[in-house]
Parts: sequence; structure tokens; C-alpha cells
Amino acid sequence: MIRPAGAALALTVGLLAGCSSSHPAPPHFGDVLAAKVNADAMLTHLRAFQDIADAHKGNRAEGTPGFAASVDYVAKALRSKGFDVSTPQFDRLYTASPGQPTLTVSGHDYAVDQASLLVQTPPAG
Repeated sequence: MIRPAGAALALTVGLLAGCSSSHPAPPHFGDVLAAKVNADAMLTHLRAFQDIADAHKGNRAEGTPGFAASVDYVAKALRSKGFDVSTPQFDRLYTASPGQPTLTVSGHDYAVDQASLLVQTPPAG
């Protein structure tokens, strides 16, 4: 007759043995990715994005043809590397509130400049 403690131990060992993996742990993905990223490759993509902006009157903002061209560029680049890419359409929720927001720190109010993705940098920077 098996004692309850022995049965519990046998069950635990059996469960743990069934959970073990015969496959080695995968390499550290972050290290592999970091080794493949370099400034020249990034600059190539940045130039492509600038070319897209130039072809669309300097605009790649959401909802514009420049944005759509940017999405197409990224999807094509990822597909060429073997990724399965989908680009579903969705409605963006706008959560910006009009007005003059302030930030209060230790009883002092500071005016806040709201960032906007629609504000363009002048050509000179």
C-alpha cells in the first residue's frame, strides 16, 4: 500500500517530468537582434521615410497618403525578411482635450504645451 505522502511525491515527480522540455532554450533574441542592427541600415530606412515624405508634400501624418505609403514600406520590408504581416484598418480614438492644460508641482502651476503629430518642423530644423 502506498502512503499518501509517497503518492503525492510520485505524482509531483511524474507531473514535473512530463513538463520538462527536450529542446534547448532559444538564444537570447535581444542579443541576436542587436548584433544585426547597425547605423547604416537604420539610415537607409530613414532616407526611405524621407523620400516618402518628400513625395507626399512633406507629410506622413496619420490618415494621409504619406502615412499609407509608410505603412506599405514597413510591411514590404518586413515581408522581405520572412515576417507574416497584416495591416488591419481601425478607427483611432482621439483623446486630446482642448483648452490650456497646466501641470501643478508643489503648488505651482506651469503651462503645458501639448505635442501634436500634425505640427511640422520647418525645413531648417
